Amino acid sequence: MSEIINETGVFKRISLKRILNAIYSEYREHNEILDVTIPEAMLDEFGSKYVKITKEPDQDPDSNYVDIDKVLDTFYRLSQKKGKITSFRIISNRKPNGILDKISFLNCKVEHGGSYTTIRKALLFHFITYLEHQQIFKKIYHISVEPHKLNRLKWIEDKFQSENISPIQRPPKVLSKNLLKAAYMKACNYLENDIHNDLIQIDKSNTQYMLSEENRINKYYSRLIDEEARRIKRLEDQIKTMEYKIKKHRKLGALEKYLIQKTKLSKQIEKEKYEYLDYVKELEIKQKNDLKRIKLRNEINCQIQLIGLSIVNYSIVRKNLLLYNGHSKANISIYYNLNTGINEDYACMSCNKPTSKISLCSKSHVVCKKCLKTCMKC
Repeated sequence: MSEIINETGVFKRISLKRILNAIYSEYREHNEILDVTIPEAMLDEFGSKYVKITKEPDQDPDSNYVDIDKVLDTFYRLSQKKGKITSFRIISNRKPNGILDKISFLNCKVEHGGSYTTIRKALLFHFITYLEHQQIFKKIYHISVEPHKLNRLKWIEDKFQSENISPIQRPPKVLSKNLLKAAYMKACNYLENDIHNDLIQIDKSNTQYMLSEENRINKYYSRLIDEEARRIKRLEDQIKTMEYKIKKHRKLGALEKYLIQKTKLSKQIEKEKYEYLDYVKELEIKQKNDLKRIKLRNEINCQIQLIGLSIVNYSIVRKNLLLYNGHSKANISIYYNLNTGINEDYACMSCNKPTSKISLCSKSHVVCKKCLKTCMKC
C-alpha cells in the first residue's frame, strides 16, 4: 500500500477508487489487513454519503459513485468470513452537532448464558493534543495507530527527527506511548458508558434465565429427596402392617415369622434413615455446586478490545476571553477549529459537560445555565 500512503504514515490525497484497489490488492497478496483508515476530507466529494470516483471509458454511467455504507458492509462481511480484516474506518472532520476529532471502532465481547454477544460501536470522542506556536497549527497530520503497532511509532518519530523539518512542521507529541495509552483508556471508558444500556438489557434477560434455571435445579433435587423419603415411608407402612398382623394372629409359628420380618424391617429402616441423611447432604452439595456452576456460566463478563485508534491533529486557534459582570470576572480559553469554522463547546466548571451557553456565577465560576443556581464549586 506504499503507493497510497506516504512515508509519514499519512494517506495521500488520491481518489477513493485507487485506495480501494490498493486495499484489495494488499488483501489478495497478504490475505490480511490489520487496519485501513480513510479521512473523509481526502475523498473526492467531502461530506457526501456517495463519494465520486474517476470515471473510466466504457464504464457503467451509474457506477461512478461508491456508496460508503456498501463499502463498509463489504469489508465488515469480509472480516466476519475471513477473520482477518480488523477494521475499516472513514474519518470525518465534522459532525452535525460539533467537531469530530477522532473515530475509533471497538469490539465489546459480552459473555452470558454460555454464549457471546459482540457489541460493535463506532466511538466518537475528543482527545485533543495541540502544539502552541503563535497559537496556530500550520500542518494537519493524520496518524493511525493500533496498540500492537507502537514500535512503528518510534520509526516514524525517528524519521521526523532525522530529516531537517522545523518544529512547526512536526506532528505534536501524538507519537507518545503514554498519550496513546491514555487515549486507549479513555476510549474504553467511553465504550463502557456507551454500552451501559445494552448491558442492562442483557442482564435483565440473563437474570430471568438464571431464575428459571435455579427453579429447575431446586425442583429436581427436591423431587429426588421426596422420592427417597417416600421409599422410607413405604417401609414404615410395612412395619405398621406387620404389627397389625402380629396382633391378629395367635398361632405361634405365624407370630414368630411376623416378628422376624418386623425385626428385619426395623433394622432396614434404621439403616435407610442413616443413608437418607447422608444422601440428603450429598444432594445438597450437588445442588449448591450446580447453582454455582449456573451462576458462573451466566455471569456477564464484559471484555473490551480496542481494534484501532486514530488521532487527528488539525489547525486550531486559542482565544482568551475575559468575562465579567457586576459581581465577578473570569478568564477562559475557547478553541476555534480552522478546518470546520466551529468553536468547540466549553466544559462547565461545575458538571464538566460541554455547553455552548455559559454563565458567570457570583464567585467567578464559568458554568452552564443548568448549574448557575446550584454551582458545585461555590
